[in-house]
Amino acid sequence: LAGTKMQHIPYKGAGPALIDLIGGQVQLYFLSSPAFVPHSKNPKLRAIAVTGPARGIGVFNAQGVVIERVWVHDTASSGVQCDGTMGPASFSVSRSLIESAGAFGVFVGGAGAQIDQSVVRDGFAAPKIAPVSSGIAILPAPNSPRATATISASVIERNHEVGVLLEGSDLVIDRS
Repeated sequence: LAGTKMQHIPYKGAGPALIDLIGGQVQLYFLSSPAFVPHSKNPKLRAIAVTGPARGIGVFNAQGVVIERVWVHDTASSGVQCDGTMGPASFSVSRSLIESAGAFGVFVGGAGAQIDQSVVRDGFAAPKIAPVSSGIAILPAPNSPRATATISASVIERNHEVGVLLEGSDLVIDRS
């Protein structure tokens, strides 16, 4: 439609493809979010969009992960999930659109989160995953400290049951 021409390069896994992407040998690569998250702070890489039959982006046992200017769309589980059950975890989401996620647009379980200048919308019910769906869920996790989150200058709209679900955790909402 847009007249963009691309050449297919058959890589044997994400490792060699990421080496070429970071090295500037290729300009674009489609990969799964678990392969991308360890490289998310690299200024040479930028995720554009995430979709799929499971979780969009997962942050586990990692701190300071930055998710910026990403579109997460049509995921069956959480759009973005940060879970502190395997060790300290924290992330920030900024200038992103998270929509059409099942159960939770953003799930923070026993971790730290900063959501800034983002839109979380159009979440849908996923009773096999969670009894209550919400745009953003901030919950404690077993064997981890209370979850903490700050939501600022963001829009949370048109989610199936609850916009923001808070249980046993700390939350600051500012200009949202």
